[in-house]
Amino acid sequence: MNDFFTWEMLMSYSGCMLGTTLITQFVKNFSVLKNIDNQIISFIIALIIMIIGAVATGTFAVSAIGLDIVNAVVISLASNGLYDGATTIYDKLTKTTE
Repeated sequence: MNDFFTWEMLMSYSGCMLGTTLITQFVKNFSVLKNIDNQIISFIIALIIMIIGAVATGTFAVSAIGLDIVNAVVISLASNGLYDGATTIYDKLTKTTE
């Protein structure tokens, strides 16, 4: 069970997006974060995952932080879209079964 999440998997586009989505949904209702927009929370989480993942895999470079910020925006937008799409589909499915 140690390979459910690996640093290499989290460093991929889909892995980082999944990790960002799951962690955002977990922490967004903490009382400290309730007044912060969920999109900002997901951006910060994506950036943290990417930087910690690079440090853990030994590929961290200060010169890449600018690119990490751009990639975190892309991951955050994709993560937010994934969640919005999933909740829209869920809402449509539950309305048709009532």
